[in-house]
Formats: sequence, structure tokens, C-alpha cells
Amino acid sequence: MPSVKDGCTALINGLKSELMLARDLARRVSTASCEIKDAMKLSEQHIRSSRALIATPVVAMSQRPADAPLTAREMQVLKLVAKGESSKKIGHELGISIKTVEFHRSNAVRKLRLGNRADIVRYALVRGWLQVSLPAATSSPAGRRKA
Repeated sequence: MPSVKDGCTALINGLKSELMLARDLARRVSTASCEIKDAMKLSEQHIRSSRALIATPVVAMSQRPADAPLTAREMQVLKLVAKGESSKKIGHELGISIKTVEFHRSNAVRKLRLGNRADIVRYALVRGWLQVSLPAATSSPAGRRKA
């Protein structure tokens, strides 16, 4: 027959085991809580920086300040690029090499902070360098039926 001492020992051992499990669980919860807090801080920082980026006013292309004014040659090259001319054709028309055309184009794009050919065309339209003409409506008999 088990003694009272044996019963108490078993009870104490059981309580020790439960206490160790509780401590381990508390440690895991604390670690997870710290990780969650860190993740929340990073998310808040990301949200703040995103809001700041969104709130930054976008300057209209016509109001963009250039680092330096365009030279006459850079302007000539940029106008021809906006019209869709190739570097080879621009060089031939202006009497300069293709490399020089690309040099002037690169300088102008850098000064105006433009990204690609579409930006150059938009800039030229805003500046009035390009005229947009819509095709005239023609009345063609091809679409009509004879009665």
C-alpha cells in the first residue's frame, strides 16, 4: 500500500512538471510577443514612409526646374527625338555624329529629369514644340450603299 510520503512525492513531481511546462509556455509567449511587437514597429515605419511618399507633391512637367538650362543644341536634339527621329537621322540633319546626338539627348534628359521617349514627347507637347493634328474626317463613298 502506497504511503502518504509516496503520494506527496508524486504530487510534488507532478506540480514541478506542470511548473516547468508553464515556464516554457511563458517564455515562448514572451518571445512571440517580442517578435509581434518588432513586426508591428516595422509595419508602422513602412506605413509612415509610404504616407510621406504619397504626400510628396508631384510637380507638373512644365514646372520642373532644370539643374541647368538646356543648350540650343540639346533643345534641337530633344525636339527631333520628340518628333520620333532616329539618332542617325538627327545626326545627319544637324551634321553631327550619332554619339554626339546621344550625348546631347542624355544631357537634356538628365537636366529635365525625364525617363524615356514618352516623357520627352510629353515634355515637348507641354512646351508647344509639337503640334497635334487630328486626321480630317473624310466622307468616303466606300461605306455608303447605293439605293
